[in-house]
Amino acid sequence: LLVLLSEPGYRGSVKLYSEDSKQQFQWSSSEYYIISGCINSDGETLSLLCVGGENRRTFIRTYNIHNEEPLYEIDLGDSIFYSMEYDNTNQLSVITDSALTVYDKNGQEVSCYSYSVGSLNSFTHNSGEMPLLSLMSGSGKYKAVIISSGEELHSFSVDEEINSLFYETGTFAALTNENAYLYETADSSLTSYSVYSAKSITKRVDGSYLVIYSDRA
Repeated sequence: LLVLLSEPGYRGSVKLYSEDSKQQFQWSSSEYYIISGCINSDGETLSLLCVGGENRRTFIRTYNIHNEEPLYEIDLGDSIFYSMEYDNTNQLSVITDSALTVYDKNGQEVSCYSYSVGSLNSFTHNSGEMPLLSLMSGSGKYKAVIISSGEELHSFSVDEEINSLFYETGTFAALTNENAYLYETADSSLTSYSVYSAKSITKRVDGSYLVIYSDRA
């Protein structure tokens, strides 16, 4: 469990706890605000989004929980940060307003997918999974796309704005104001359902999909 907290005398603090509630790591900073954080699958490495310093830098600082000194820092420059998680290969994937970038255990860039087809519209980004992005192209088309190693692994396009996304290995779903689109990666099949004014879509334990409306599910 990674906890971001406020402590007197510091701009940002973070503590990491094991499943049996024992503290594994702690860092406090009087210089930087800690905005977000994530942990890799073995619980040994954590990454923190920090903002502050003389130049109001935005950067990612990564630690091994057994060492007080960071393993590396990634300066995000002028990019607008949206999300970061450790993916299915235990590498750090970072979503910004301009690209999806993946970094190895040393903080070196291993792949980068820039939004050359348009701009980022929405995304879903879960620990241990590849990110699912929705991109808006200049022609008014919207594309839902799964990225792996800087390349488009699976995708489909629709004429409607994508409001919400759901991804679980093997299937992903995109929700528009009119329809829900379900894509199966095994055979690249795409099915649509009328779901006017639905708010979100998710998947139940039994494998069926659940669509949430303002007054019902």
